[in-house]
Amino acid sequence: MIIRLLIALINLYVLVIVAQALLSWFIRDPRHPLMQTLRRLTEPLYGPIRRTLRLEGLSIDPTPLILIVLLMIVQAMLEGLLR
Repeated sequence: MIIRLLIALINLYVLVIVAQALLSWFIRDPRHPLMQTLRRLTEPLYGPIRRTLRLEGLSIDPTPLILIVLLMIVQAMLEGLLR
């Protein structure tokens, strides 16, 4: 039961990451309430990735993709526990 909940939360979080990435192309104002909310949800996990990998100076931020890959790995591990 708890594992299924964690898997569902990972799926929801991936949707938040994708939504933020897509909306950042259309909503340029960082003070926009929706963008601020999405940033508050994602930055706690983006920050450590950026600090660890030192991704400054890149034209495209790969942090969302890296985080999605890491979350998919965790999800696959959790799904393995269900079998």
